[in-house]
Amino acid sequence: MEQLLYTSTATADLAADEVFKIVTVSARNNPARDVTGFLIYADGAFMQLIEGERADLDALLDVLGRDPRHRA
Repeated sequence: MEQLLYTSTATADLAADEVFKIVTVSARNNPARDVTGFLIYADGAFMQLIEGERADLDALLDVLGRDPRHRA
C-alpha cells in the first residue's frame, strides 16, 4: 500500500455544493478502484491524500489529470 499527497489549484471558484458533489462522487467511485483518501478544498486550492496499490493510484491520477476543474 502506498500513499500519495498532492495539491492543485481550482480553475474556477467552487461553491460548497460543488465541492460536496466531488466528495460524494469520489466516495462512490473510490472503493471500486481500491483507493481511499480525503480531499481538502480552501481558498481555491485542493489538497488530497490518496492511498492504495501503485497501479490503482496511477489509474486514479490519470483520471484526476484530465479533470478540468483543477490544474497542477
